[in-house]
Amino acid sequence: MNALKQYGWEGTLAGIIGALIIALTAVTHMTAHPPQPDRAPVGVPGLSGTPAFHPVPDHLRVTSSAPSIQPRAAQKATAAKRKRADPLEVVLGPSSISGEFRLLSVSRTPATSTTDELTLEIRVTSRAVAGFVTPFQSVMLEVRSRALQPIKPEHPFSHPVSAGNTRDEEIAFMIPSGLNLERTVLRILFYNEQKEIPLSLAPKADHP
Repeated sequence: MNALKQYGWEGTLAGIIGALIIALTAVTHMTAHPPQPDRAPVGVPGLSGTPAFHPVPDHLRVTSSAPSIQPRAAQKATAAKRKRADPLEVVLGPSSISGEFRLLSVSRTPATSTTDELTLEIRVTSRAVAGFVTPFQSVMLEVRSRALQPIKPEHPFSHPVSAGNTRDEEIAFMIPSGLNLERTVLRILFYNEQKEIPLSLAPKADHP
């Protein structure tokens, strides 16, 4: 009888413990967070597939739409360089009285048994400032060739050119008959400057 009571109490205790476990399990399932839905709520666009990946380059090129501004001095230098590209034209002299000298043509005719008359047509355009003149004198010109002394114009002259004006002049030089013009230049001297124009590049004068 005592044994029955003892085992009956243990069975009751085991039943109580089992009931508690079942109750705790039920409560745990009821309070757990619901699983996330597979689709987004209404009104929110769903995401599907692998997210797009856009690589960012190490260096970004920045293109400016603003026009480049070239310094005025650089613009003048570029213009002067374009001018110097013409081998028949040179610019000399201080800015206040500078001039542009261009060799227009070359003609050669026999003068004596040992000499020829070389005629150079030269155009001088004055770049002097208002009120000044560009000097144009015979002492400024020389015909030069290797192994020869400089040859000055046959007749001295002085023809200053007023600012903004142009003057064409034919100037005669007496040269040796055997002188090769392919290796001969017209040298123009202007104060401490000197520049040369190859005679071989000038057009021949059209004389009747």
